[in-house]
Amino acid sequence: MLSLPRVLVLVFATFAVSGLAASTSTSSDGYQPLNPVGIVTRSLRPKADVYLTNAQRLSRGLPPNRPRRNGRPASSSKPSPSSTCVTKTGYIQADVARQGTGYVSKKVNAYGEYGFTHDVSKALSISYCAKRGSGTVDIATSNGPSSYDFLGLIAGFGNTDEHKNLDGSNYNYAYLGGVSKERRGPAAVDGNSFTDATGVPEPSESNVWAIGRANHITASWVNTDGSTAPLQFLYYKGHGNNNFIVTANADLTQATFGPGHAATLTFVAA
Repeated sequence: MLSLPRVLVLVFATFAVSGLAASTSTSSDGYQPLNPVGIVTRSLRPKADVYLTNAQRLSRGLPPNRPRRNGRPASSSKPSPSSTCVTKTGYIQADVARQGTGYVSKKVNAYGEYGFTHDVSKALSISYCAKRGSGTVDIATSNGPSSYDFLGLIAGFGNTDEHKNLDGSNYNYAYLGGVSKERRGPAAVDGNSFTDATGVPEPSESNVWAIGRANHITASWVNTDGSTAPLQFLYYKGHGNNNFIVTANADLTQATFGPGHAATLTFVAA
């Protein structure tokens, strides 16, 4: 016959396990979680800070560099005359409903996803190759996770089908995260910051960005049948999120995962 203390321990353990199981399916507010629950994540090492010229620092609201007493000043890279495009360097301004204007952060959250910051000194530094009449481009990052040199889209953990397609008929979504460079096409199961941080394999795409004349940034996800759909940016905070996602049906996504903050992204030159 079990003693009273042992019975109490078993009862407590039973309630703890049942509570954990419930938290993996829905949050306390009844919505599904955007990220896996109950896992141990791995911290991702950031890249070393990049050198910024005085003009770049002042444009970001930072003080100028200290005077260089010895050696030659650092030189800035310029496209060669034979270049087929012009490399533009800057960061991503984020205008987020009910959060104000800020930037996509250089620091990823615990799940390896890029978030939001009001501090310009913590903004993600990016570059891309601008071509006339070009469609989508790759966006390189210089101060994100050290293992991933590009900003891309990573299929959401909570997506409803194995193909991870984004279209107006479902609530599927994709995170903004660090990815490897891939050719334009359907998502590939390759290394990315979400998978590296969580151990959960999810496919990703890199060549998904378009930057218009007003430097407005849009994204497109290539589905398994080659189709694409207009995507909207949402920002989530709370429940350990602090992340940006894209979706083809913002209403259905928010009905499933909870209210997000509509966002627009704009390239700002450094």
